[in-house]
Amino acid sequence: MATYARVSSHEQKKKGDLGRQQDVLRDYCTKENLNIVSEINDVASGLNSKRRGIVRLFKLITKGKISQIIINYRDRLDRKSVV
Repeated sequence: MATYARVSSHEQKKKGDLGRQQDVLRDYCTKENLNIVSEINDVASGLNSKRRGIVRLFKLITKGKISQIIINYRDRLDRKSVV
């Protein structure tokens, strides 16, 4: 299982938004007894499908290393698929 957090700008990262997302994900996984194999994050637009973190995440899925992704908000993963 992997956690994935994303912010759109370095300014948001500097303000601690990315760190807070990661903390919430870790806390949730601890409460639910979920084993985190990988913590992945990006600082990039949700419209950018070539984000380093998302590419890494898809590789882990393809290789069968993870089968579950925990995210805070659906739009953190992919802005285009959110309705």
